[in-house]
Amino acid sequence: MKKFELFEFARISDKNLCLQSICNPFIHNNFKQSLIKQNFSSLIVMIFFSLILMPNHINAQCASSPTECQPNSIVGHGPDACKAKVYCSNSGMVESGLIDCTHAADTDGCGIDASDDAVNDISIFEYAFADATTKDLFASNKCKTAKYVQWIVFATPPTVKGTKIQAVGASDSWWLFHAGSFKVGNGVGDFPDVYTALSDPARCDNFDANNLITCSNVNQYVAWTNDNAEIGNDVYNVYYIALFYAAPTNGSLNFKVKECEIQSCIPFTTKCPENVSIASCQTQAQVNASFQSFLDGFSAQGTANQNPVVTWYVNGVLQNGKPTVASAPSSCGGTVNIKFLIKDNCNLDIMCEKSFTVQADVTKPIISGVGPNGTFECGNLPVFSSPIASDNCGSATLRFEDKNGTTSCIGTSITRTWTALDACGNSSQASQTMTPVDTKAPDIKCPSDVSFECKMGDAGKATATDNCGGDVTITFSDKNNLDGCGLGTIERTWTAKDCTGNSSSCVQKITIQDTKAPEITCPSDVSFECEMGDAGKATATDNCGGDVRVTYSDQPHLDGCGLGTIERKWIATDCAGNSSSCIQKITIQDTKAPEIT
Repeated sequence: MKKFELFEFARISDKNLCLQSICNPFIHNNFKQSLIKQNFSSLIVMIFFSLILMPNHINAQCASSPTECQPNSIVGHGPDACKAKVYCSNSGMVESGLIDCTHAADTDGCGIDASDDAVNDISIFEYAFADATTKDLFASNKCKTAKYVQWIVFATPPTVKGTKIQAVGASDSWWLFHAGSFKVGNGVGDFPDVYTALSDPARCDNFDANNLITCSNVNQYVAWTNDNAEIGNDVYNVYYIALFYAAPTNGSLNFKVKECEIQSCIPFTTKCPENVSIASCQTQAQVNASFQSFLDGFSAQGTANQNPVVTWYVNGVLQNGKPTVASAPSSCGGTVNIKFLIKDNCNLDIMCEKSFTVQADVTKPIISGVGPNGTFECGNLPVFSSPIASDNCGSATLRFEDKNGTTSCIGTSITRTWTALDACGNSSQASQTMTPVDTKAPDIKCPSDVSFECKMGDAGKATATDNCGGDVTITFSDKNNLDGCGLGTIERTWTAKDCTGNSSSCVQKITIQDTKAPEITCPSDVSFECEMGDAGKATATDNCGGDVRVTYSDQPHLDGCGLGTIERKWIATDCAGNSSSCIQKITIQDTKAPEIT
């Protein structure tokens, strides 16, 4: 059933049809009565549109009313309340089960048959056959009971807490009981419609003698007020009326109702702000201040005696009370949804949901001052740029990380990457790569100049160091300045070369010499008789091992007879011209006398 917005009404009387210009839809027949008095043609128009907009279960006459509104001719509607007939207004303006609040009388369109022909056995309505629970309802004897009893169940429109009731037809007395309340609505109520709620099997056991509202033994209107009625713009209260009669008649059991008493709902006092969106680049304190102003735009209050309940939600999560600035979004950006729901036992629920947005800071910080890639001399440390970082919303931190790159024989390139990070997590990077170079030749040291006797010996080896610390290749080349004897000088050029091809050299002088004369041995002195014979030959050796030329010269000391001595000087000369000598004495003598004959 559609929920209607209710306005404040007072108890309806002859002099007070509506307190405001728009009447409660549930008591609109008061307005209809005034229209009848004013203009008959207006009434015809109202009836026409009412028939077009008529909800389900609406009926004007019993013969054409829905099945649920017609009396049950098989089992009737007594003596127990669970057999109660569902009320159907004869106004044709409200749905089945609901009374029509009108200044004129509203009554059930069918009533209950009170004749002997109502059912096959009229005795089934006898009060004596009611169960003990039913009889307890009337134990107070506040009003009369009778031989027969049947029931009608009805609901009052929202905010109705009383009416005037008069039994009509065969009724000798009546008793009215309150049986709780319900809400209707697909998905939001207890039942889909009023008739379904009144047909709930558990409904008839939902009251006892303590729920008696009023009763009457007289055939006149009785005004009643139910202070225990649940009042709300979407709440319907249920009542069971027991109609007692002493004997079957040809009439019906029915009652009339008019002049609904309305309890006005004191409306909520609420404030619901507009959605708020603020720019980025604000401090958290500024965001919190704006968010607090946003929260101050929410308020929800109700009247204490209507039991208001306010629930708050932040981003759909139930809160323990009204949210505070602790729920504010980050200054870096974000959206927070605030919602309250206020309800009480009278008004329709009111919901307010609004959002507070901080525009996100998505701008990356800027790194400036990073130079081009460069080089550095191996063995030294690279010198990088000294950049700075700036951010659109303030400052940014700047850090760097070094990573090794390509490795060569002189070292490894280094890439320094700077990362700038702002307070909101936006970051940017810049990098610079420094590559090692080698522009210096190795330092070389030649061995000392050296001299060798006769032939080459170990002349030593040059040493070298390089500023890059890598391996240095040392080689040499010789320039010979030797004579035919293999003596002379050698210019040895030592060359040191690093891995990049840088080189340096030095020259070592190597001398090969022969400073020793050959060793000579003269043949023994010798004497010859009369004339020179073979005096032998001197021998010689040289330290350098080459050929030694041996020569001699004679210094004779002979007389006229060719006799005397000869001094033979033997000379040994090596390839270098070194020489040595010795003297051999040769004697030529005549020791024999002549032979004379």
